[in-house]
Amino acid sequence: MTHISLTNKPKIILPPGAAQAVSALHAAGYAAYAVGGFVRDSLLGRDVQDCDVCTSALPQAVQALFESKNIRCVLTGVRHGTVTVLIDGEQIEITTFRTDGSYSDARHPDSVTFVPDLKTDLARRDFTVNAMAYGAQLVDPFGGVRDLHSGLIRCVGDPYRRFSEDALRIMRAVRFACVLDFKIEEKTEEALFQCLPQLSKVSVERFFSELCKLLLGTHVYPVLSRYRDVFACMIPELKPCFDYPQKTVWHVYNVYDHICHTVENTPLDLEIRLTMLLHDIGKPACVSYDQNGSVHFYNHPQVSAQLAGKILRRLKAPNHLRKNVCTLIEHHDAYIHPQRRSVLQWLRLIGPKLTRKLLWVKLADLKSQNLQKTQPEIEEIEQIFPVLDAALQDGCYKISQLQVNGSDLQACGLQGQAVGQTLEHLLSLVIDEKLTNEKTALLSYVQTHDCKNACSMLQ
Repeated sequence: MTHISLTNKPKIILPPGAAQAVSALHAAGYAAYAVGGFVRDSLLGRDVQDCDVCTSALPQAVQALFESKNIRCVLTGVRHGTVTVLIDGEQIEITTFRTDGSYSDARHPDSVTFVPDLKTDLARRDFTVNAMAYGAQLVDPFGGVRDLHSGLIRCVGDPYRRFSEDALRIMRAVRFACVLDFKIEEKTEEALFQCLPQLSKVSVERFFSELCKLLLGTHVYPVLSRYRDVFACMIPELKPCFDYPQKTVWHVYNVYDHICHTVENTPLDLEIRLTMLLHDIGKPACVSYDQNGSVHFYNHPQVSAQLAGKILRRLKAPNHLRKNVCTLIEHHDAYIHPQRRSVLQWLRLIGPKLTRKLLWVKLADLKSQNLQKTQPEIEEIEQIFPVLDAALQDGCYKISQLQVNGSDLQACGLQGQAVGQTLEHLLSLVIDEKLTNEKTALLSYVQTHDCKNACSMLQ
């Protein structure tokens, strides 16, 4: 559990741009403070660069002040009191002290009212650890330092009201629990579960953004496990995996618990962790039993990849992310032989980046099964990494690495589709170690074989 010492708090040092902004506001007679996540992470001793500022100055006054200093202002958030100033490449959001009106959409305040004092502004924020400000000294009216010390995520004021105002705070609570290794305070957790139906009002983009941040947390297993109903609100395909048994000698966990362990057993890479979250969601739909009563999940990688594609489209994930995750899921159960030829074939099929990630995916999968059965496979996968490194250094796995090109083959009399098909065939021969990647050997093969009919050669 992460915590800080109340008697030895790390020093809070504002980034240069934020310090300049606060100084300018002070010089103009306004109150100004660093606020929110910057203060929290500074007290935790975490590396933090982004710094938001709150001030008693109205938005128009903030704009006038900084534009008079030839500092560019961006007004996209001015409706809610926020002016973004750009100082030496640093973006600082400066927000006027405010209170929020009602939240009819369970996401955004219908209106805001500017107020003169800091404490009223801090009272509208989500969690005590985010409701601290720093000026000449720390301002902590709701016990944020206490909760940092105790490792707790606690709502400011009435937790039911906080989650009802903005349902995205449900995801933020579990994300902070994961990233900070904190527990969610009892009453806050109770309100979180009561307000779960409102999570459906959150845009899929905001949900997915919070999910991605959460998955990159270092304490992801307990959060995915304890708050599974939170994730199932927006990814209902996870629900059939809950408590679904895997009665085979290869597994010691049910499907969802296995998923949670695999996510934690990977590097901090979003594509890999999304892959693990979704890699087995097709299992309940693929279950079958043989004549001996043994359970099987035939074709589950393909079914899981199809489901994952639908989920990631629905969540509006970037296309490249969706495609890479689906590719890794589709192949997560495939065998990779710890030999150069096999590695080169995988490099040709999915490329260097995904081949390496596929090894990590397979390791996480095997490490989250029955280790008494999978340990030999784990050791075999670990042996592939140096083979992959060597293949990337001097191997040939794509046409552009061949020592001949299309012009060389045209000089041998090949035309049209036969050129590309012959290059593909030559690459296969090189990968299979039936031909060396030398220009003389490659051209000699073309000249001594009937490569004009490349289609028949590829059959």
